[in-house]
Amino acid sequence: MTDANEFMKVLRQEGQYPHGAISNVWPPIMYLDSIDSALMDKDGGFFGRGLLWKRQRKFLQTDLLSPTAANGYVPGMVQAAREASKGLVHCSSEVSSFMARCSFDLFSSVMFGELTKVANPKSNPDPENIKFCDATVKFNGTLIPMLLKPHLRLLLNLGFKPKEYAFFEKHLIISRKIANAKLDAFRKKKEKQLLNELESSSYFSRAIDRMKSNPESLSDDELAEIGSMLLNASVDTTSSILSWCIVHLAMNQEAQQTLYQEISRNLVNFETGMVSEAILTKAASPYLHAVIRENHRMTPAVTITLLKDNAKSDVEIHGVTIPKGNQFVLDSYSIGMDPEYVPDYDTFRPERWLEEEVKKRVGTLAEMIDHPLYRDPFSAGSRKCPGSRVATNEVLVMISQLLLDWNISFADESIKSLDDIQHFQGLTVQPRVPALKVSPRV
Repeated sequence: MTDANEFMKVLRQEGQYPHGAISNVWPPIMYLDSIDSALMDKDGGFFGRGLLWKRQRKFLQTDLLSPTAANGYVPGMVQAAREASKGLVHCSSEVSSFMARCSFDLFSSVMFGELTKVANPKSNPDPENIKFCDATVKFNGTLIPMLLKPHLRLLLNLGFKPKEYAFFEKHLIISRKIANAKLDAFRKKKEKQLLNELESSSYFSRAIDRMKSNPESLSDDELAEIGSMLLNASVDTTSSILSWCIVHLAMNQEAQQTLYQEISRNLVNFETGMVSEAILTKAASPYLHAVIRENHRMTPAVTITLLKDNAKSDVEIHGVTIPKGNQFVLDSYSIGMDPEYVPDYDTFRPERWLEEEVKKRVGTLAEMIDHPLYRDPFSAGSRKCPGSRVATNEVLVMISQLLLDWNISFADESIKSLDDIQHFQGLTVQPRVPALKVSPRV
């Protein structure tokens, strides 16, 4: 489906235990089931739609999904971003890897209140953190390609291990081992009351406190598995959004300069001297939000953002009755690239998302592109990505910091359009970012 208004009918029928796209990602499900993970049960566990999913999901999203919780992590993100941005000049030919490490740095500040400094090679980062990032990128990159080869699952069920799954499993094990070591070390540090202020207010510190105050909410093993899963999921989607944003800003110098002026002006207006929660709001930085929205319209990290079923009853879509129990997907890309809705669809023009132009679309066919279901790659409903607000803040913070620090363009001046940018399908759609030319802002 491409019509978001019609898709809302499906969302209203998703029921108490809704289907989510994660339910179809069989490689991690099969691996976790094989090791009797605390995330699994006979109903699919965290990846299913039963009582275990509901309990674990409720625990996981607490201190993560609400605006208040997500915004509370911004000061740590800013510290992480200021350190990470220093690395761009050293990684201008390896931007995709740099953005993955930026994503890890920012989420580490959320998860542990830790400044890992992996994105800046001159900061002497912990080799284990680098190893974690590299392993996570590798196993995430195999997921969608494996889903497109259903025979691989059949081979596994027959007792054969295809090379694609073996590669995935090898790097997932490496990633999980490092993640579990980090989680254990943090617990011990907390038990010894050695956490600093930023660490004490981190997500994992709060999660430990919640579990102890209500032992029935989650077991120790479940907390470890959820922590590991969050770390593994923290890299890919955010890095894809960041990479595509840099591609567009490098290619569109006028938009880059407009955004830089907005951010730098806000630093003066709010007298903060650095990026802060106050300047990241849509009211304070409308052009920043417009850049992120235009990036998603043209180059979404995920083109199919919703996969749902009408679990409660039949549903009528465009006059046709679809029986209960069918699955539906929303293509959130095509409408935004359709000249009938966006005449200049192939032009990166963030101004189209500013309030004045949005108001002009009201009552017209083009109003469709403003539907909330097209807004971001994080799904919707009860299975919306629980880290969506944190990830959005990470993107806002990192892009702001990079533009405050650097003028960014392509080293190859012949690159003029998206046709010149190669991309690949991993867990998300990622650009192969060409080498950048970066110079310090003065």
